[in-house]
Amino acid sequence: MLKKNRVGFLIVEAQTGYPYYGFDNHKQGQFGPFQVSPYVCLWNQRFKESKLRFYIIFPLEDGGGEKKKEMGNIAKASTAENSSRSIVESPIVTLLYSWFRLNPEQCSYLKAVGRGILALPVGALVTALGAIVLGAPVGIDYLPKTINWSLLMSSCMFVPAASVFGSSWSHWQRIFAYTKPNESLEYMICIPAHGAVLGAWLGAWPMPLDWERPWQEWPVCVTFGAMTGYLLAMVVSLGFVLVHGGRQHRKRD
Repeated sequence: MLKKNRVGFLIVEAQTGYPYYGFDNHKQGQFGPFQVSPYVCLWNQRFKESKLRFYIIFPLEDGGGEKKKEMGNIAKASTAENSSRSIVESPIVTLLYSWFRLNPEQCSYLKAVGRGILALPVGALVTALGAIVLGAPVGIDYLPKTINWSLLMSSCMFVPAASVFGSSWSHWQRIFAYTKPNESLEYMICIPAHGAVLGAWLGAWPMPLDWERPWQEWPVCVTFGAMTGYLLAMVVSLGFVLVHGGRQHRKRD
């Protein structure tokens, strides 16, 4: 029985490897925009080695309209999800972390919020440029997706640090370059930021593979990888906070 994404079959001459006859359920015997399954090449080579003349029937995968529509719908859904996450997450992160700003006597709450808002587009620009350098697709069609994903990454990485540290270069260098947080709040900023980057990097691995799955479209798997890494890193950072708090309590005793 053919699967839903398979709408026809192909008869291949085993000795020569050329297609002999094809049938498409949608086009009444005419070839459609098909792509032959990888198993065709494997079995075809096996039958080539024998000198018998066989005709082998292979089901065809739909590589045209419906699959492209499905991939496009998933990519659009991912773009919409990234946009909604950025809209929801950025204000929450900015307002929350601004309460824990350094030097509250010299820096007001509104100033910390302003720093977080300013860091959102700046961090998104840095993230987008880094992604493009590492191989992210470039083009008008990919621009909205890249912007939404970059805003999401910026809200995970740059907004918390900007709201808390401001322009203190020593703190930024120690957190992001040396990865040496000292306090509980620094653990909550450092570990999730690195987790989001690591998750996005691991999530990008399936993209160049020729599986032709909808979730391989940019930036679907990268987004899910970043969010998974960020959430796991949040849990890990809470563990570090508890351990660090216990050590500080013992020192005071």
